[in-house]
Amino acid sequence: MNQVCLKDLFGMEVEELRLYSMENALYSVRVVIAGKEHLVLDDRGASLIFRSIAAAKKPFLGFGISKVTLVQHSAYGEMIGHSVERVAPLETTLSPPDKDCLL
Repeated sequence: MNQVCLKDLFGMEVEELRLYSMENALYSVRVVIAGKEHLVLDDRGASLIFRSIAAAKKPFLGFGISKVTLVQHSAYGEMIGHSVERVAPLETTLSPPDKDCLL
């Protein structure tokens, strides 16, 4: 997995912001740069984790990102006894940080 620090993203062209939903309303953040996905890290080298979608988008205000996707994996099939084969995640388009009136 490619990685990039948030502070190093300034001046880069971020094609897409991808928010990965994890358990207990936690979100990790990845960005797509030159067609490749990168996990976004803080200054200490730890993955950025947020407690809401709005909080996850806020650090990206001013980047001019036009595409934001929420990615949600589900274990529902496994929980009800269906095959444990990997099911494609649900991907939902969200408003970009610069156009979100909640930020």
